[in-house]
Amino acid sequence: MPGAGATQRLGRLIGWSRAKEMILLADAINADKALAWGIANVIVEPKEFNKAVDDVIAKLAAGAPIAQRFVKG
Repeated sequence: MPGAGATQRLGRLIGWSRAKEMILLADAINADKALAWGIANVIVEPKEFNKAVDDVIAKLAAGAPIAQRFVKG
């Protein structure tokens, strides 16, 4: 059972039927389905994972820190 309100956020994100299916059946979903449902933003091959993380970090580091602070809340 997801904690900290995750059941509510998940339902709003992917729809209540899909959220109930995931929570009640506890079945893993594959990366393609997670991407299609909007749970994941991007999928990469395992061997490319570190480079993908480095790319995101570089983009974040190049951003405007004050604007990022406001976006994060």
